[in-house]
Amino acid sequence: MKTTRRKPSRPRRLRKGLRIAIVAVAATLVVGASVSAYYVFDLLGSAGYTDVDVEDEVTVPPGSLDDISDPPTESPEATEAPPDEPDLSVTPGTTPAPAVVRRWGTASRCRVYVVPSIPIRKVAQRDEKVLNILVYGTDARSAATLQARTDTMMIATVDQVRRTIKLTSLLRDTRVDIEGRSLPAKLNAAYVYGGVGLLINTINRTFDLDIQKFVMIDMWSAEDVIQMAGGVTVNVTAKELSWLNLNINETNRLFAKISPQSPLLATTGTQLLNGRQAVAYGRIRKADSDFYRTGRQRTVAKALLAAFWKASLSQKDAALRTGFEAVNTNLTTEEMLGIALSTFAAAQSPIKEYRIPWSQADYKTDLATYDLVLTDLTATRAALHEFLWGGAVPPTEEPAPTDVPEATPTAEPTSDPSPEPTSAPTATEPTPNTEASAS
Repeated sequence: MKTTRRKPSRPRRLRKGLRIAIVAVAATLVVGASVSAYYVFDLLGSAGYTDVDVEDEVTVPPGSLDDISDPPTESPEATEAPPDEPDLSVTPGTTPAPAVVRRWGTASRCRVYVVPSIPIRKVAQRDEKVLNILVYGTDARSAATLQARTDTMMIATVDQVRRTIKLTSLLRDTRVDIEGRSLPAKLNAAYVYGGVGLLINTINRTFDLDIQKFVMIDMWSAEDVIQMAGGVTVNVTAKELSWLNLNINETNRLFAKISPQSPLLATTGTQLLNGRQAVAYGRIRKADSDFYRTGRQRTVAKALLAAFWKASLSQKDAALRTGFEAVNTNLTTEEMLGIALSTFAAAQSPIKEYRIPWSQADYKTDLATYDLVLTDLTATRAALHEFLWGGAVPPTEEPAPTDVPEATPTAEPTSDPSPEPTSAPTATEPTPNTEASAS
């Protein structure tokens, strides 16, 4: 007897089709998530990692670092006299020009100066939802320089409670007590005397903070990141223009053999700066003071973030990859991923800014050394803590970087008004751990 198979009913066919669709969507999501995870971990893994010990007890005997001198202010390359006429082989203007610059250091990235005998002192995190990270860059002018002053120091705060990011600049000339030194010194010298461990310990000890993680930025490679994001828009004033072009000329001179020359700026006003021009803008100090220089650095950082969000997907990818390759950190890939996820919502909010010292009323200048001497450290700590953990805003709006300068040059700049020690390091300096940075 012949039997025939009955056609499935329409509802049954629909249920089968629905199951297939669900499986297909689930498979797509799994593949997409896997690809995304691989991309993110590959991206984060491009950052240089430096393993620095964190210990409960850190002892630096009094006076043990007194014999260490600051490195020379300038490298041999930087002491060459500038040309009589600016190099205008590239038409002056704001066209993004320089190609990607070869990065310094081992394995195509900057190296962290680590003194094994001075680890980071362990400090408990005050609030698990508020993370403070030290972001710094040095004034090194050659790939061979490991010891250098930390001329850029910022505390980057990820505040998950208020869903915001905060940037606090630490002025480099602030006078502090440094363990192992008999006399106080500028904050930016701590790195020279004892590497990243002593720098973080000095900041924590002075301002009663809980920093355990750091990100070191190759400041010269920062121009690559800005370039990849399409440049940044900044308002350049008449007072800043000549100093900015002077900084561009210096960088063009330093990298003459490894990267194209950047054009100088021909006019003032709001304009698009390429990577090298933006870094040169952030380095301007002699036009007024370090107060306004740190303000310019934060201006560039905010402009870069704004440019990043407006950039195309391919530009974002290039900027991220270039950015991670230009940093070295003790954050693991997993820690960076966690921070990235917690930062996503905060990145959409305006960045809050602060600095130490906040105003000229908070310090006095020692004219013999040009140190900034804090007048009331207790009050400074309290105000900083309220900003970092209490959500307070600065007492008054921060002045624009170029308002009311401390001094205005009467001629083209020729020398730094703040004398720096120029003797080379002595043989008694601690041996750096040059193998701490992993590729």
